[in-house]
Amino acid sequence: MNLFAIRTLQARSWYGVAISMALLALATWLGYHDFTSGAWLSLVAGFVGLGREAWSLARAARAPSLIVVERQDSFVDQLLERVVPSPGEVDDGHVVTRVPHLREAVVRSTAVDRWLRTHALSMVEDTGKRQEVDARLRGHAPALETLLRCHARQSLRSVPPRVLVNETKLGLSDGVSPSRSMVRVHQVGYFHSLLTNEASTRCLETLHEDPEIVFSGCDQLFPLASRDGPSWPLLPLAQSRMADHIGISTLVVTRDHKLVLWTQGSNAQHSRQQLVSTGSGSCDWDDRTGDDLKATLVRAMEREFVEESLGGGTAPEFQRETRVLGFFRWLTRGAKPEFTGITWVDLDAHSLRPNISEVTRRHRAQLCHDVGTMERLRLVLDNLLQNQQGSVSFWANVLAVREAINEAPEEMRSFLRLPG
Repeated sequence: MNLFAIRTLQARSWYGVAISMALLALATWLGYHDFTSGAWLSLVAGFVGLGREAWSLARAARAPSLIVVERQDSFVDQLLERVVPSPGEVDDGHVVTRVPHLREAVVRSTAVDRWLRTHALSMVEDTGKRQEVDARLRGHAPALETLLRCHARQSLRSVPPRVLVNETKLGLSDGVSPSRSMVRVHQVGYFHSLLTNEASTRCLETLHEDPEIVFSGCDQLFPLASRDGPSWPLLPLAQSRMADHIGISTLVVTRDHKLVLWTQGSNAQHSRQQLVSTGSGSCDWDDRTGDDLKATLVRAMEREFVEESLGGGTAPEFQRETRVLGFFRWLTRGAKPEFTGITWVDLDAHSLRPNISEVTRRHRAQLCHDVGTMERLRLVLDNLLQNQQGSVSFWANVLAVREAINEAPEEMRSFLRLPG
């Protein structure tokens, strides 16, 4: 974390260190040849410069005090009432869809999902967006560094304690549209996401009796094109200046015709104690599979399933098949991109066991559903859409599966190996 703060949030400090070191080197050379030539001036300047930079780094390493991170619910309420997709997204059929039982919404398009299920989608790496994100972070460096250290402190105080790790993620630089078969992607760190997408509906405030907001992500970060009128249009992903790391979720049907779910652990960053898909998380940079984005998403979905549903240890070899079904933007997380899918595995439901560091199997009878026929699968999905315990990504995943079944029932029945 300190390294991220120095390299990214305070990148310009290295110039000060370099100049100070150069002055010290000059002072040494001048002092060796002729001290009266002004070497003492360089010596003093060098020590002062290094001292200033050392003080800056020492101050950065201290844990923040009297600061708490809070979600700005008043902003979220206005956002849910006023936000509209960007003009390009409107052209592709995107709409803002409220999640029935939560103060949440997603931006999605049935037409885009239908296209995504039947077309290939390639990707090309883009470095421009990462540079834009870095520049934006440096523009709010003091507040965002405090926010990062607050998150780290809260994680260490959780039970069990967790250490924040700046894992390398795959970000999406463009939205998904039937008008193009290629999208741009970028490399981004988890801390970039924490300080852009996750911070965009949060604020830093003091712990005084009368709290004072010292930084508002809603005002400084959220990717809105305008707030002047009654409608607030979103910025497209290409212009968001957010990390926009890709989230993924997949529902798994086993060979004995069971749909297995999990409950998110209480130690997670999001969706605590809510229903989540059998495999859910985010795309790692190492998940890339050539230039094929859909193959990359499949690899990430299956990796998350193995990590969360096979005890967290070394997984046995088994046959599995995954299809990407949908795309949406999660509004209250800075409108970050998410993909949903469905997976069939050549395993029985009883062999799945949760990785307790991430998910749990409380109320196991409620988390394993018999889907032996298409009629039964439809009924289970309809009931899950109304379940008050479902998370945002889980609800969107169930909805995408339900729509895919409505559109191509025989194809989905064959894919899931269900009886005719």
